[in-house]
Amino acid sequence: IARLLGDPEWGGRYQSVRALGDLRAKEYAPDIAKLLGDPDKDVRAYAAKALGGLGAKEFSSQITTLLGDEERVVWNAAVEALGGLNAKLSPPQIARLLGDPRSDVRASVTEALGWLGAKEFAPDIARLLGDPEWLARAHATEALGKLGAKEHVLDVARLLGDPDSSVRRAAATALCDFGAKEHAAGIAKLLGDPSEYVRHDAVEALIRLGARELAQAIAKLLADPDQDVRQAAAEALKKLGVPLPPP
Repeated sequence: IARLLGDPEWGGRYQSVRALGDLRAKEYAPDIAKLLGDPDKDVRAYAAKALGGLGAKEFSSQITTLLGDEERVVWNAAVEALGGLNAKLSPPQIARLLGDPRSDVRASVTEALGWLGAKEFAPDIARLLGDPEWLARAHATEALGKLGAKEHVLDVARLLGDPDSSVRRAAATALCDFGAKEHAAGIAKLLGDPSEYVRHDAVEALIRLGARELAQAIAKLLADPDQDVRQAAAEALKKLGVPLPPP
């Protein structure tokens, strides 16, 4: 089985790394680690999964590199492996990845840090709130919310006025994650946003914050042109204990 790790066909390498992982053959961890750079995405993904399952913490740095992988299946495997290993991430390596010239890499690594609960990197993530690319700003905002990094609440609140709708949505959600009810009025301004997705998420955010004092503003969305927004507004009023107006 181990000989197939060097098979010229991706299928052979794929089957080999899966089998060795299932067999808990930790003596082959160094050979499996070589496949983290394989040209095939599924081979890379299963190499990361196998190393995570084998408890091969010594390869955490190589797995961390995959947090910037362009293939989502590889990213998922790397996050799962690092989480399972309870790996201590290298600050210099994370700094390099967050400073990568490719915006998708910066965004992917930031998202991973949020899922991994790596709160020690919150200051580094917060720097990306001013990233020129919307995806990096959005993922940085979401990550800070997941990490509960409330020390950055004002920076996140400013993004309620971001030119990109995805960033505005992320800011509303993150403020809820912080439990920042003091920013409910700012979120309420998004009830009039041109994007129906932003309006919908603003309603959801106000529900989570229990902002009953803004029920009147939410009630206006019962006449919203978007069905999902109308439904969210009706549900919000019910959850906030506010009677629906007669039809």
